[in-house]
Amino acid sequence: MQDIVERAISLTEAAQALELVLEVANEVLHTCSILSIDTLKKENPSINEIARGLKVVLGLLEDLFDDNDPHMCHEKAKDYTRHISLIGQAIESDDEEELNRQIQALRERSFLF
Repeated sequence: MQDIVERAISLTEAAQALELVLEVANEVLHTCSILSIDTLKKENPSINEIARGLKVVLGLLEDLFDDNDPHMCHEKAKDYTRHISLIGQAIESDDEEELNRQIQALRERSFLF
């Protein structure tokens, strides 16, 4: 019984962590869609700082699931975090073409979990 309760708590925590990642990714997508690259460079926190925060959440998700992630929460969060990180890199390197490519790639995601 204890094992079932612990698994349920882990799944709930994972769902909340994934929901946070999706919310942050959606906010980044919205911000990057309306602001110029020059303005994005001045954002505080920067997109790279946001990506670093999401990587901390990824670490927590990884700790929750050894090899058992039935809803693929960790993999989904990892995918969205990768896009945010690539957006941050594009902004930092002043690569508007890559920024637009990553925005489009993120826009094509479902944002469902």
